[in-house]
Amino acid sequence: MARKSGKLAIAGVALLGLAGAGYYAEADRRSKLQSQSTILNGKSAKVVEGPADLAAKFADADRFLAFCRQVNDKYLAMNGRYKTSQHRRRQRTRQVDAEGKATADEEFVAYVDFPSGKERQRVVEQTDRLTGKKTEGVTSLQKDLTEGRKEWIYAFSPEGPFDEFTYVFGGVEMLDGQSVVKVEYTPKPPYGNRVAGTVWADAATGQPMKFAGRAFKPSFPVDKYEIAVRYGVSENGHPQIRTIEIDGAGGFLFISRHYLISIAVDDYRPAETP
Repeated sequence: MARKSGKLAIAGVALLGLAGAGYYAEADRRSKLQSQSTILNGKSAKVVEGPADLAAKFADADRFLAFCRQVNDKYLAMNGRYKTSQHRRRQRTRQVDAEGKATADEEFVAYVDFPSGKERQRVVEQTDRLTGKKTEGVTSLQKDLTEGRKEWIYAFSPEGPFDEFTYVFGGVEMLDGQSVVKVEYTPKPPYGNRVAGTVWADAATGQPMKFAGRAFKPSFPVDKYEIAVRYGVSENGHPQIRTIEIDGAGGFLFISRHYLISIAVDDYRPAETP
């Protein structure tokens, strides 16, 4: 009995050792991931402050809240046009290792529309950039992204009601020669898959020009989700999404994935009949 108890004790110590090693390995993996340059901290440009009198105007809480509601209206209008039309999407997706080297690198061109409110993607061309060869069908990289996809919830969207986020005035800056108001927002609990972010919106109209955001409280298996978006006047004569960059990663211990995605959106037009 004593010998058996001794073996159990040794096994218990071994398991604790493995658990401890796993904990430190996971902490090290997350630390390395967070130290990497990202789309939010790796492309910082010099900030040009906007007019001081304009900043003083929006520092008023009531004026700023009214502006946020104006931004909300502009976003909902863009969203409505986006989902009742079609566009061309040019997407490049890279999966990278801990050193940032691409282990998969693919791009495709597709037309996207929303029959019955659900996104439909019709690929017209796709290429494996590592081999330079054309590919067909759903690749393993695309399958991994689809299976691990989360539906993130943003402020100023049909899925993210206005009152479920907190808004803070971040100042007035100059962007592409225009005065823009920085609207910084965070979700109220429960957080779920909600995003915190900053919108740079035209001070005169409330029209969003740029957005940067991140998962507010990423939960297993997501380690990181960051997104940057630029807006501009499209072929339909209205502001729409023009570019998107995503930096996302997740996993556990030695099984993890890190993806970098860049998307260019153009050729907005009325949706074709299925």
